Amino acid sequence: MFCENCGYQVDDDDALFCENCGAKLEFEGAYCIYCKTTFYEPVSHCSNCGKKIIKKSLEVRDIDLDIITYPDDYTLWEKRARLLKKFRIHDEAKRSLEEADRIKQLNLPPEEDNEWFKEGMKYYEAGYYDEANKCFAKYLEINPTSSDALYFHDLTSNDFEESLKDYEDALANDPSDAALWNSFGVALDDIHQYKKAIEAFDQALELKPNNEIFLNHKGLSLESLQKYDEALECFEKAIEINKFYGDAVDNRNRVKKILDSN
Repeated sequence: MFCENCGYQVDDDDALFCENCGAKLEFEGAYCIYCKTTFYEPVSHCSNCGKKIIKKSLEVRDIDLDIITYPDDYTLWEKRARLLKKFRIHDEAKRSLEEADRIKQLNLPPEEDNEWFKEGMKYYEAGYYDEANKCFAKYLEINPTSSDALYFHDLTSNDFEESLKDYEDALANDPSDAALWNSFGVALDDIHQYKKAIEAFDQALELKPNNEIFLNHKGLSLESLQKYDEALECFEKAIEINKFYGDAVDNRNRVKKILDSN
C-alpha cells in the first residue's frame, strides 16, 4: 500500500503506520475469497465462514465482481485461478479452473469456429488491439450473441457506432439476456449516451430486478445526468441486496456529499 501523506510504498500489508513519515495508514478493506464477504475493518479471519483472510484479497474481489456481470466468461475464472495460485490458495484455484473448464464445455462452439476468438485473445493480450478487433468481428459473424466476444470487440474498437450496432443485433436475437443489456448500457454510458444507457439498464433490471451490479451501473448514469436523488436510490438498493458491495457504498457516499452540499 502507499502512504497518502508522503507517497512512500509500505510493503507490510498489516502495517498501521508509515515507516517513513509515521502517518496512520488508511485501511483499504479485506475480502473473504470463500464466502465473498467484504470487511471495512482489519480482520484476520472471516466472521461469516471462519476462513483466514489472505493478503491482497481485494484483487480477488475485483475479479469476483466482474464474474457477477459475466458469469459465463471462462477467462475471468482462469484469471481468478491464476491469482489464487499465486497466493497459494490451491483449493479455490482448482475450483475456479474446474468452473472455467465447465463453461468451456457448455458454451464454446466447435474448435474450428472458436479459432477466431482464440486469435483475438492472443492479439488482445499482446496489445495489438486493431488485429484483435478484426478477429472478434469474425467470431461474431459465427456467434453474434456471444457476450464475451461483444465485450472484447467493444473494448478494442474505435468505431463506437459499429460496437453499438453489434449489441443491438445481438439483443435482437436474444432480448432475454440480462447481462447483454447491462453490457450494452455500459457501452452507451462510455460514450456519454446516459439516457439510452439507463433504458438499457432498466431492461436488464426487468429481467433480473435484484442484481446489485445493474443497479449500481444505472446509478452512475443517473449521477452523470445530475439526477442525484434517483442515483442515490439505486446505490442504496444495491447495498440492500449486497451490503458488502464496496463500489455501491463508495458511490452512495459520494452522492450523499453532493446532495448535502447543495
